[in-house]
Amino acid sequence: MREWSEYCDNPNGGWAFIMAHNLFDFFFACYPGILSFVFAALAIRYFDDFNLAVVIAFILPVMLAFIFVDRAIFKKDRYLKFFKEFEKEDDSWHKKWSRITTAFCLGAVVMTVAGIAAMWAVWLW
Repeated sequence: MREWSEYCDNPNGGWAFIMAHNLFDFFFACYPGILSFVFAALAIRYFDDFNLAVVIAFILPVMLAFIFVDRAIFKKDRYLKFFKEFEKEDDSWHKKWSRITTAFCLGAVVMTVAGIAAMWAVWLW
């Protein structure tokens, strides 16, 4: 059981930290994704076809956002220094941040649906 705990909770590459990083990247990509959908629709309208410009218009906002987020959060494992502080906080603090995390994830889903709707609106307009 101890080996499993070390495997999961190791801050230097443990499974839980890798999954948290990947899930954060996945949900974060949905926020600039709304611009991606709109830019892709504009590119399709302009070029009248699905080509490399559409792919670039779709990927560019997300990639630019990732550059800034990765530098702000994950460069030199800045986020790891906060885990000792997190352990000191009380239960109400953890509940508050659990609700904020849930809102962040649900907001990502809403932004994806809004992005698809905006894409259709721009494309058909």
